[in-house]
Amino acid sequence: MTNSEPAVSIGIPFTTWNELVEQAVNECLQVDYDKFKIVLVPNESSKIPEKYLDDPRIVVAPTKSSPIPLKRNLALRTVDSDFYACIDSDAYPDRQWIKNALSHFSQSDDIWIVGGPNLAPDYADPKRKAVTNALKSFLVGGPRVFVKRRSSHARFVKNLEACNLILRKAVIQELGGFDETLKTGEDTDICERLNQLGKKIYFHPNVIVYHHSRPLFSQFTKQKIVFGYAVLPILQRRFNPGNIFMLLPAAFLFYFLFGWTSIIWSKNFFWLWLSTIIIYFSVVFAEAYRWSENLEETALTALAILIGNLGPGVGTWMKILRIPIFFEKFYVNYSKS
Repeated sequence: MTNSEPAVSIGIPFTTWNELVEQAVNECLQVDYDKFKIVLVPNESSKIPEKYLDDPRIVVAPTKSSPIPLKRNLALRTVDSDFYACIDSDAYPDRQWIKNALSHFSQSDDIWIVGGPNLAPDYADPKRKAVTNALKSFLVGGPRVFVKRRSSHARFVKNLEACNLILRKAVIQELGGFDETLKTGEDTDICERLNQLGKKIYFHPNVIVYHHSRPLFSQFTKQKIVFGYAVLPILQRRFNPGNIFMLLPAAFLFYFLFGWTSIIWSKNFFWLWLSTIIIYFSVVFAEAYRWSENLEETALTALAILIGNLGPGVGTWMKILRIPIFFEKFYVNYSKS
């Protein structure tokens, strides 16, 4: 690379140094690109190994206990770059990640964000494999399920996930970065605002990040609850009729849990509810079988799909009922030793 190549900064927000952050940093240091900086944004109390502090390619910008959008913004603004790459602390990039992403920006000045798949590594752990399988299903992945499938084709899209986003500097200058009042869902919000400007988001399957799946049952359940908890704040800030589907998990959870009570006032509605539930479970097991390699894996994948469907509904109802979540303890993505 020459000095004329664009500068890229890679932001990694996290709370405490752990084995997943270490893998993310090590793999980012191996990307096939010369002109980059890694910006680590830990909590102030986190201790980072000395060898990383001494690396000139790494900058540390500690914060107090802060939401992820604030940490992402700090990462974006700490180093002045032409492009900013967002990745999660439990993910790591393909070595061609930056090169491939930058090549797609040349298609149009209106492309302000490029991203790609966030694929799970190959797991031996059946509980992680089950979650990986579930995330490939449309029942869990929804409109963004293509980011979990290696076979997805290149396209312009309405939004992508923040674990694999490369942004032009103009996104920061024009939009001011991520909405720091959100606890999560900052990627959906910034993509919505970018769409309103008439700018483009491009997905290409060669812009690859490997994103760890959280295992069954506790970590994955908590992740899905947090996703659901973010729905109302996103809709309240920038309501888009196309995002009304985000309320479906909460509506379905209510229907799933209480539809049987219709037998009191309408047997016809009760039989409709029962038929719907039977069809739903049939589709769940069909999807679980589709993505699994054996019957044991199918059973675990079916459970993961159920959690992936019902968990966000639980989170949305918790928000409606004003039940607080302490995110830093609840949303932890690594195993505490």
